[in-house]
Amino acid sequence: MSYGELTAIRVWGTGVDRSYGIDRSRAVDPGDLLDRFAGYAATHADWWVTRHTEIADRLDGPGSDAESVIIISELLDERHYDDERYVVLSERDIVSEVRETVFRHFERELNDEMAAWLEHHDDPDDVHLEKLLRAYEQRALPILEDQYREFEMTFDREQAFKPRRETLRERRYRLPSPFDHWDSRNSYQQYFFLKESRTYAQSGGGSSGQRGNHSVFGLGFALHDRVRPVPTHILVYDRDNRLVEIDTLDRLCLVALDLGSNYDLPHAEVDATVEHALRCRWTTRDLFSARKPIDEDTDDT
Repeated sequence: MSYGELTAIRVWGTGVDRSYGIDRSRAVDPGDLLDRFAGYAATHADWWVTRHTEIADRLDGPGSDAESVIIISELLDERHYDDERYVVLSERDIVSEVRETVFRHFERELNDEMAAWLEHHDDPDDVHLEKLLRAYEQRALPILEDQYREFEMTFDREQAFKPRRETLRERRYRLPSPFDHWDSRNSYQQYFFLKESRTYAQSGGGSSGQRGNHSVFGLGFALHDRVRPVPTHILVYDRDNRLVEIDTLDRLCLVALDLGSNYDLPHAEVDATVEHALRCRWTTRDLFSARKPIDEDTDDT
């Protein structure tokens, strides 16, 4: 198993407490489940002024209906890190190891010394700055040598002073519309579909706006779910860029993370609003457990 791999998903609420393993044999053709959402247009709440009760009122009107989709994203499997079918590869120049150590350990001191010098001098071509950096490199060198010694690695002094090239890897997300606008900062995205207007809102944890959407629409849908159950589909976008179906629930399920964030509502009222809705969380394999042998019969969730 690899770092960042999902180990279990838990769904709980009134009368329900389920744990799901990740059955990768159930990778689904998105068309089988998601065609029903084609043609929906994105919307959002001005979450600093819109109240979740307004969302509920809109849903409670005649002919209104709602549905939700949760997609949980695994980290990309490291086997794909150099495969351009899965990542966009690019390179950039970065400073030497020694100079990086200068910035990590002496940045404030270096800035103060340079600022004092600039009060009485100009340095348009960074000549004085470069002189200072070279002086600080001599102070940083023993720190870097100690780091190599601590990890029992061979230190190459000459190589440590050379500028480096860094390979950047940006994951390609290949999801069907309307799920194709994925924010790579998110470990999940939840979608709230308003069937009458054929619009949807997308939430996640990667920005204040997405967290605000999660609170406003999540709480609004929770109120509506008391009147008319909101079916919820849970899927995983897995380490191999496949959609894996986990379950379809006959009532609303909300990602427990970020509920109430970026929204002016007391915690007690948030809890009371979602009391009858299902909630979900998940666990992932951390770096330590990914590097040691795993007894497959052991429940490590």
